[in-house]
Amino acid sequence: MGQYNNPELADYVNQIGQKLAKVSERSQLPWTFTVIDTEDVNAFATMGGFVYISRGILPYLASEAELAAVLGHEIGHITAQHMKRQRRQGVLS
Repeated sequence: MGQYNNPELADYVNQIGQKLAKVSERSQLPWTFTVIDTEDVNAFATMGGFVYISRGILPYLASEAELAAVLGHEIGHITAQHMKRQRRQGVLS
């Protein structure tokens, strides 16, 4: 599963993601938005401002607003630092 090779799509997703990240509570992060080459219907985030959205989810998004909602949801995971909490809980278990 690598990056999907469509520069126009990558730029579009990045533009939407950067606009959202700019007004997030962690706007200082170096945010990265990547379209991954898989048919899976998925999006996920990792620590440090990395957001991934699958090409498989894109046909299910009917508008730019729906794309923004998915990206915003993932940005929310990062701003709420959910991954840090999960990692801490995993260490304590």
